Amino acid sequence: MLSIEVLNIIAILLVVFSLLYFQKTNNMVPLLISFSFFSSGISRYYAVAVNRTTGYVRVAGWDVFVMSDELALICLNLFCLGAFSLIFFLVTIEFYKKKKVVKKVDTGDLFRKFVNKNRVFIILLSFSYFVMLALRNVLYSISFSYGFYAPFASIGSIICIFFIIQSFNKINYIFIAIFFISYLLLIAQLAVTTHTRFSLLGWLIPIGFAILYKIRPGLKLLALLGGGAVAFIGFSILGELRSSVGKSFGELVTQATQRILVSEDSNMLDGFMMMYQVVPSKLDFQYGLNHIEILTRPIPRSIWPNKPSGGYINKLNLNTGGDLEFIGISESMFGTFYVEGGVFGIVFFCFFYALLLSRLLNYFARYEGMLGATLQGCVYAGLLAWFRGGDFAGIFALLLLSYWPVIIFMRRYNSFLKLERRREYYNSLMQQDLEQKLAENQILMPLKPILHSI
Repeated sequence: MLSIEVLNIIAILLVVFSLLYFQKTNNMVPLLISFSFFSSGISRYYAVAVNRTTGYVRVAGWDVFVMSDELALICLNLFCLGAFSLIFFLVTIEFYKKKKVVKKVDTGDLFRKFVNKNRVFIILLSFSYFVMLALRNVLYSISFSYGFYAPFASIGSIICIFFIIQSFNKINYIFIAIFFISYLLLIAQLAVTTHTRFSLLGWLIPIGFAILYKIRPGLKLLALLGGGAVAFIGFSILGELRSSVGKSFGELVTQATQRILVSEDSNMLDGFMMMYQVVPSKLDFQYGLNHIEILTRPIPRSIWPNKPSGGYINKLNLNTGGDLEFIGISESMFGTFYVEGGVFGIVFFCFFYALLLSRLLNYFARYEGMLGATLQGCVYAGLLAWFRGGDFAGIFALLLLSYWPVIIFMRRYNSFLKLERRREYYNSLMQQDLEQKLAENQILMPLKPILHSI
């Protein structure tokens, strides 16, 4: 087991390497993972076990968990294994991938043509936030997480509005652009609450990444760090508002900063410790069942009354109702991997998702300009939510309900691109046929008088 001093050095090296890697490749995944490990693991350990500025998370009634510094260090080592493995596998996969120029499947003109042609359809998609609110009770009947995550459709709504704004390339559209921006801000203001804080980061990261896509990596990194710091403080302020009433904005900022310093909003190390105490001692390794739960979660209990409970907290009947009914401390995505198969589960699923992330980012890189950058930004925002999440099927539901308008938008756009490629192909065939006929005419025209005399 590595000491905290060695783990601290590893964390700093991972952050430095990830910064250099981002400047060279424009890939933010290693940076997000190393930053998350540093803030949720190392900083949390120092705040609790070393500096004693705060205590471990404790929930009344959950007396099965005994929190200690020794256990925290064990879990921090597993945390480090997950962060290092995911970064290592991703960088290795990208390194050994064949170096080739990414062929773009679209152009800026095609994107604007599609948006202008489908503007009514996209505007309807931008109302998905209000549609999901209307269907919230129906989603609650399927699963609590689906109903709770319904307001996160605001993320997809805002990104669809952003797609419309991207198509405005003439100065006389400025008033229409102002209208859409106002609508965007309205949904953002309605959706962001203390309990739906991800609805802020879920659209802010993709749009910010898209706006900065033309800036060279060094300046982009500074802008992203500055914007990320502001967003992170806003995220903490929303967390502080859960228990603070009647305080001034300055007091909220001060307390939010204190929350950041003690990693109160990034206490996944505490959740990892809780999970580690009951898996596999009280609950066997799941061996992939948490992933299968993604498919079974949408099945209502009215159809399947004996459907197994989701998450280790529910499986062990620790949520007994009352104030504890919806309480859960996240063990992070690496904790979820541990539940699936221990140390082997962490390494295996880090490799699996490194492959998936690599393919997904390279697939989105095929799209031109701000569109491709927005889609890659959705991956980064989703990765942050996924890192924080402990209920794997619940996080999948969160991302699905957040980005389904974007998925529908892209399906329609890809169909449009196929038609455009087909039309371009037939036009090229007609052009070749026309050129061939012209060539034949150029050969026969000089011979026409001779043929006529014969």
